[in-house]
Amino acid sequence: MKRRDFIALIGGAATWPLVAGAQTPRGDAPSQPVIGFLNNLAQEQWQPAMTGFRQGLSEAGYVEGQNAAFTFRWTEGQSDRLPELAADLAAAAVSVIVTSADTATALAARAAAPSIPVVFMTQADPVRFGLVASLDQPGGNATGMYLTKSVVDVSTRTQLWRLLVPDTKVYHRIEILDADSVAAKTDPEAAFAFNLDSARRNNPHVIIPPVRAIMIDCGPFLDQSRRNQLVSLAARHGIPTMYDWRVFAEEGGLISYGISIAESYAQIGRTTGEMLKGRSPGDIPVLKPTKFETVVNLKTAAQLGLAVPPELRARADKVID
Repeated sequence: MKRRDFIALIGGAATWPLVAGAQTPRGDAPSQPVIGFLNNLAQEQWQPAMTGFRQGLSEAGYVEGQNAAFTFRWTEGQSDRLPELAADLAAAAVSVIVTSADTATALAARAAAPSIPVVFMTQADPVRFGLVASLDQPGGNATGMYLTKSVVDVSTRTQLWRLLVPDTKVYHRIEILDADSVAAKTDPEAAFAFNLDSARRNNPHVIIPPVRAIMIDCGPFLDQSRRNQLVSLAARHGIPTMYDWRVFAEEGGLISYGISIAESYAQIGRTTGEMLKGRSPGDIPVLKPTKFETVVNLKTAAQLGLAVPPELRARADKVID
C-alpha cells in the first residue's frame, strides 16, 4: 500500500392549527400550516439556512406571514434540551418539524413526534442511524437531506487546492463534524497538536513531515468564535488552509470548497412544501446536495505569499478582494 497523501486526524392548503408562540400573519388571515424548527444551535447561526429555506418554501407556494407561520425552538448549544424542546413542538401540534444539520436533533424530533412529518439535514448516514429505512424509500415520518461527499467532490477539492498550492503534496486534515464533537468543544489547536502526537506514537518509524497545508472539514453551523479561532490559527502559523464552508473564506480563510448551505436549505424548503400539500415523507427520497461552491480570499492569499492563478479565479463562485 502506498503512503497516503492525506492523513486523517480527527463527523396545499387545508385548514391547519395555529400554535402559541408562532410568527403569525397580521389581520384576519385564515388558519394555516405552522412549521416548527428544532435547532441545536444559537439563533444567529441559523440565518444563512433560513434565507435558502424561505426561497425554497416560496417556490412550493408557501410564504411566511401569508399562508404559513414559523415557530422556533433553540437549544443554544445545550444538547440535553433537545428532548424537552422536541416534545414542546409535538404538543403544539405543528404541521412539520424542520431540524438543524445534526443527527441528534433529527432523532429527538422523531422520538417526540412520531406522527408529525420531520425534515432533517444530516452529515451522518440517516439509514445507519435509523432515521429512514432507505434513501430512496424512507418510510416512516422523516426524510430530508444527506450531506454526503462523493469521490467527485473530493477530487474537485484536490484539483482546486493544487492550483493554489501546486508544490504541496502532503496535507493534514482535521474533521470537526458538528457542534457536539469533542474537537469542536476544545481548542482546535490543542486537538490538532494532540492528533499529530498520536500519529507519531502510532507510527514510530514514520517521519511525520512538517504541516505544510491543512484541509478542515467542519459541520455547517460551527459557531463563529471557533470559526475565527481556526482561521486565526492558520494565519498565525502561515499555513495555507482549505475549508468546506464559504463562511470561513468570507471571514478570512484562504479558500473554501463545499456544499452550498443556501441551496441545500432551499431544497429542504421545497420538500417541506410537498409535505404541507399532503405528500407523505416516507415517499419522498432523501436528497443529496446538488450545488457546490468555491470562494477564494485574495487578501489572505497575498499574506501567505500565494498567487491565485486565473484558472482558479475563473472557477470560483466568489473572489474576495
